[in-house]
Amino acid sequence: MSLRVKTGLILLAVFLVVLSFGGPGVFALAVAVLGAVGAREYHSLAAPGANPLEAAFTPLWAAAVILSFLGRSGGATSAVLALGAAAYFAAWITGPGPRPDMFERWAASLGAAVVIGVFLGHAVWVRGHGIAPVLFLCLVVWAGDTAAYYAGTAFGTHRLAPAVSPKKSVEGAVASVAASAAIGALLGATLPLPHSAAVSLVLGIVLNVAAQLGDLAESLWKRCAGVKDSGHLFPGHGGVLDRMDGFLLALPLYAAYLRLTVG
Repeated sequence: MSLRVKTGLILLAVFLVVLSFGGPGVFALAVAVLGAVGAREYHSLAAPGANPLEAAFTPLWAAAVILSFLGRSGGATSAVLALGAAAYFAAWITGPGPRPDMFERWAASLGAAVVIGVFLGHAVWVRGHGIAPVLFLCLVVWAGDTAAYYAGTAFGTHRLAPAVSPKKSVEGAVASVAASAAIGALLGATLPLPHSAAVSLVLGIVLNVAAQLGDLAESLWKRCAGVKDSGHLFPGHGGVLDRMDGFLLALPLYAAYLRLTVG
């Protein structure tokens, strides 16, 4: 068994334990910890060489944004974003003052707070609707990712986005969509979800496309930064962003659907 598979099985086991027995609060804390690490990785890609204060502040800001989703309303999240921005600018005003790279570093910190904090924080909101919706989203994304890897390896000949991710193929992308659609329909018929099997199939397709775009976006960030992996937390898998990239766009979309249909 390869190191990648072993790590994946351990992560899956930890995820299922936290999801099944931890409750919404423990789940939110776990997501916040992962988000803090992911925010640090994002900031390192966007603005390498951050000073210690900035490197510590950005992960804490993203984690606080994630935990704000326990409030079940956008008000808490907006407040945390605003307070974090105020603290950031106060530190610059009383500290380094004007610098040519200030805009770049501000964009990196804000990007981490939004892309990691807000986007990933929707997992906490989805968990508030029960365990089944979280399982649905995760299994749809993971099924698509797995199908893309194996189908692309076996049959992939046409490159999907060679400038960004040379190994990804059109054949893998098509297999990924099909797998997510099939798993979505199956889960819609078996899990206590707030949407039917037919709707779940459509959601599987939409969420898969969003997940593939998130994956490609993270590949683009790494290409721009000149690195292979976002980090080294997970042996054989890379960093948090390498494992969570597919959820960054899929999570807000699924949360938006639940908000519109369930409330």
